[in-house]
Amino acid sequence: MSTRTAPALLALACAASLLTHATPSTASAASCDGRRATIVTSDERVTGTAGDDVIVALGARAQVEAGAGDDRVCVRGSGGWKSVTGGPGDDRVLVETRTRVFADLRLGTDTFRGGPGTDLVISGWPGARNADRVLLGRGADALVLAEGADHRRAVLRGGRGTDLLRVTRRSGSLRLDAGTASASLDDEAHARWDSFESYAVSSGTHQAFVGSPGDDAVSFDGRGAVEAVTGDGDDVVGLRVDPGPTALVPGSRPDGDRHRGAGVVLDTGTGRDRLELGTSASLVRGDLVTDRIEFSEEGALVGVLAATGVEDLTVSAPVDAGAQVRSRVELVGDDATNELKASACHVVLLGAEGDDELGVGLDPRGGFFVSAGGIDRGCRRTSEVYGGPGDDVMTSRVTTFDTRGLEVGETVKDVELPVKDLLDGGEGDDSARAGAGQDTCIAETRIACEA
Repeated sequence: MSTRTAPALLALACAASLLTHATPSTASAASCDGRRATIVTSDERVTGTAGDDVIVALGARAQVEAGAGDDRVCVRGSGGWKSVTGGPGDDRVLVETRTRVFADLRLGTDTFRGGPGTDLVISGWPGARNADRVLLGRGADALVLAEGADHRRAVLRGGRGTDLLRVTRRSGSLRLDAGTASASLDDEAHARWDSFESYAVSSGTHQAFVGSPGDDAVSFDGRGAVEAVTGDGDDVVGLRVDPGPTALVPGSRPDGDRHRGAGVVLDTGTGRDRLELGTSASLVRGDLVTDRIEFSEEGALVGVLAATGVEDLTVSAPVDAGAQVRSRVELVGDDATNELKASACHVVLLGAEGDDELGVGLDPRGGFFVSAGGIDRGCRRTSEVYGGPGDDVMTSRVTTFDTRGLEVGETVKDVELPVKDLLDGGEGDDSARAGAGQDTCIAETRIACEA
C-alpha cells in the first residue's frame, strides 16, 4: 500500500519534483523517436499541449494524456503500471521500459511499439475505420480490438511472448481463424493479424474459433452460440456456462471428438487438450471416463456438455456472497494422465489410474476468479482429493486478491484463503502439498500438512 508523505518532508518533495520538469536544457538533451523532446518529466501525471508534442515520460507510475496533435510519447524508467492515452491526432507510442504499460489508441491513426514487459493495448474506435499499427514487444501482451470498429486496414502484430488478441461484438456472427490469422463478421472480412498465440472471442449471437496446426488457446465469454474447432496441437478452450433459459450447453450429441448441442459445437481434435469452465451452477459433475459434464441447480439437471477428446479439466464454481447455496464440483479422471483442477466451496477430485496432477484452487490472475470483496462469505472451503493408482501430485492453495483501497500503479498482493483438505494419494509414489487450513495428507511426500 502507498504511504503518506509526512508534512515535514512535503516541501522537500515538492522542491525535488521541480527538478524533474522539462527545462530548455533538459528537453534539448533528450529525444524520442528521433525527435527532440518538448516535455521530459518524472511526474506521475503528464498532460500534453494542443499541438504536436514529443514527450519522454520517466515517472514510476506515469499517466500520460497526450491530448490533441500528432504526438510522440516514449515511456521509460522503472516502477509499476504506466499508461498512455493518445487522444485526437496520429500519435506514436514507444515503450522503452520493462514495466507494464497500458496504451489507449482509440482515437486517430496511431503507431505502437511495445517493450520487453507486459503491454495492454486497445485499438480502434466504434464506427470508424481503424488503421493503427500495433507492434507488440517481447512480453506476454494483450491487444483489444474496439467493438464496432472496422479493423481491416489495421496492422496487428504480436511479439516474441505469448500474446492475447481479444475481439468482441455485441451481435452478429464473429469467427476467428488462427490458421489464416484472420477474423470475419457476418462472413465479411473484419481483421488480420500476425504472431498471436491466445484468443478471446465474444459475441451475443454466434462466436466461432478455428485453430491452427499448432497449440491454440481460446476463451469465449459472450452469450451467443459457441463453435470451437481447435484441430491438432495441445489446445485450451475456455467456456462460460450459465444455466437458465439461455444456457450455453442445454444438450449434447457427441460425434467422435466433437460435441454438438443447441448452444455449442466443440471439437478439440488430436493432442492433449484442456477444457476450462466457469459456471454459475451450484453443482458440477465431470467424468472423463464417460466424457460427460453435468450442471445442476437445486437438484435439477440444467445442462450437459460432452468432454470427448479432453484430457485435462478445470472448473470454477461460484463462491461469492451472492451464491445462495454452497457450490460443489466433482471431477473424475480416466486411465490416462490427467490434470484436474477445481475451485468451489467443496471440491472432490478422483484421479483414477495414471500419473495425475490434482489441484484445489485456481490462479486468480489466470482465468475465472472472484474478487476478495465478496468471496467466501458463508463458504467454508473443504476438499477431498484421491489420487488412485499411479504417482500423483496433489496440491491445495486457494488465493485471491483484494483491490480495495489501492491506488493506480500499486502492486496487488495475493491473499491465501483457508481450506480443510483431505489429500489421499492411494497407491504409488505420491506427493501432497496443502495450503492454509487444517489438512490431512496421506502420501509419501507431505508438505504443510497438519495430519
